[in-house]
Amino acid sequence: MKRRPMNSEGQLAMVDAILFMTVMLIASAVIIGSAGSVKPENVEYTSQRQYADDFARTMLAVEIAGMEYMNADGETINISEAGIRIAQLLCDEAIILENSIGTPDFFDYEARILEAGSNLIRPGMGFAIAAGDAVFISQASELPSERFASQMVIITDYLSGSSVTITVYVWVI
Repeated sequence: MKRRPMNSEGQLAMVDAILFMTVMLIASAVIIGSAGSVKPENVEYTSQRQYADDFARTMLAVEIAGMEYMNADGETINISEAGIRIAQLLCDEAIILENSIGTPDFFDYEARILEAGSNLIRPGMGFAIAAGDAVFISQASELPSERFASQMVIITDYLSGSSVTITVYVWVI
């Protein structure tokens, strides 16, 4: 097989094609790089909102034991061994305080709820729990302006099936 020498027009065409491809590669990299991420801008908001929901569900399902208190029906609830969910404790406290039933002191059990939440929350985040209009348990003295909330309404067996709205707030410290 005989080799034919390449003429100068063929070499120029090859150099032009290589230069064209190089310029196009650089231009496409610049365009793709300047376009930024293809993720929506509210991904951080969505993930923090989801974390607020997950934290609220987990927090309200935690059981606390080692205390006793009187519920809205006036019965002494002893949770020394079995434990009771935080959601139930919050409902009892809200109903008792909103209906002025007795003169209860919930300081110890609110401290236990705060401790349980502090053990669950991610580092660098804060939380607060509100139950009805009467209960507010928080790591902070007031809620920050930028926060995420998860809210649920719980229908209780007390006082003709009244309901308590529990709101769990989560924010970045």
